[in-house]
This record gives sequence, structure tokens and C-alpha cells, in this order.
Amino acid sequence: MKNFILTLIFGALLSLGVKAQGSLQFNQVLLLSTNSNGQAWSVPSGKVWKVTSVSVSSNNSNFMSIGINGVSYWYTPNFSTDQGRFSLTLPLWLPAGTSLSLPFAFNQERFASVIEFNVVP
Repeated sequence: MKNFILTLIFGALLSLGVKAQGSLQFNQVLLLSTNSNGQAWSVPSGKVWKVTSVSVSSNNSNFMSIGINGVSYWYTPNFSTDQGRFSLTLPLWLPAGTSLSLPFAFNQERFASVIEFNVVP
């Protein structure tokens, strides 16, 4: 019983010092598209992006890459393996300042569906 009370008191004291980093408030939905390898977008300050889907304009492509801060990650929705590459799973959360690009899809148009949130302190 004594240990239970001490644990309860310790937990209460610990929870008083914990503060949230902020709340998320819906801002807008973005459809990012490109057909060139040079375009990149940055998550604005005070925002968070949730990348919900990526696609390519051809149905004969089973994979595509997403560039995050200059590193390519493969998104392979139809494969059970990442074929030895860096792989990711959607949805993908990106903090402010993160760079997003949609490179390498055999010159086909690529799309990313993004939900943008404001970070409210």
C-alpha cells in the first residue's frame, strides 16, 4: 500500500512538469505535382505536413521515390519488399523546414497529397 501511494505521488509530480509541444489545427489540403526532377517544396515555419498518398501518372510504374531533405526513399505500394532500398510507409509526417521532392519516375507526372496543419502553442 505504501509503494502504491508513493508511486501515485511520484506520478502526479512527474505529470505536473510535462508540457505538450502544441496542438495541430487543420490549415489546408495540398496537391503537389511535378513532371521535372528539380522541384522541391519546404514545409513552412509553424506548419506540419502529413503526406497521405503519392502516385505517378502511369499504371505501369510499381514504385516511385520521395525525396526528403535530399535523400531518396522508395514508396512501393505493390511490393512486399523494398528491394534493398530505403523504404517508407505512408502516411508520413514532416516537420517545419523539411524539404520534399518527387524525383525519378521516368519523366511522368508525380503527385503527392498533403494535409497541412498549423502548430498552435
